[in-house]
Amino acid sequence: MSIATIEKGEVFHRVLVDAMNEGAITLTQMGIVVLCNEYFLKMVKMPPEEAVESHWKRFFPVHEQLALERLLRKAKRVGSKGEFTLLASDGSTLAVEISIKAVHLDDQENFFAVIADLSEQKRLENSLRNSEQFVREI
Repeated sequence: MSIATIEKGEVFHRVLVDAMNEGAITLTQMGIVVLCNEYFLKMVKMPPEEAVESHWKRFFPVHEQLALERLLRKAKRVGSKGEFTLLASDGSTLAVEISIKAVHLDDQENFFAVIADLSEQKRLENSLRNSEQFVREI
């Protein structure tokens, strides 16, 4: 495989990740964000210079920190998923699902995570629950 082919593949991969309708981040073993896409930045409402080189725990409430550590430990062995609350820089929150897996880059173990916004799904679930409760009360 030629260097030009590899470079084209890297460019394609970067364009693909930036075009996703989910957040995407690459983390070091220690949980430091080394790369993120535009959608993730939109979710956390911050510029790249604030998000990159931050510990990923910064983006989640304190009461979810232990569950995040467990998710990361499990992701070292197999891909892992979990629901969490994402904190934006303005204090707003967003229900998300994190899908994370260990990947090897430059002879180092890192993590790649896709962060999906669950707010619409949660809104529909609440609406359905309210409708069911209303029907039971009739």
